[in-house]
Amino acid sequence: MDNGKKLEQILMMEFIKKGFEIKCWRSKQKQEMDFVLFENNKPIKAIEAKSSGKKTDSFRAFVKNYPQIKASIANWENAVEVI
Repeated sequence: MDNGKKLEQILMMEFIKKGFEIKCWRSKQKQEMDFVLFENNKPIKAIEAKSSGKKTDSFRAFVKNYPQIKASIANWENAVEVI
């Protein structure tokens, strides 16, 4: 398993432990955001897990379409801060 998938799994487990409702986002153009976290049926945060830490076209598309939702890139160096 590659480092990016491991990071996604760790983040998923932590979000579940914290009681977030978790969804993912995918556009018709197949752009994706790994996690959209909800509290009380409201989206509160979006997280893209990238071991490289670089913003992708998918990340930029999500931010453009949903500017009201705080979006972050999670990598191995900042994963604890994102959680």
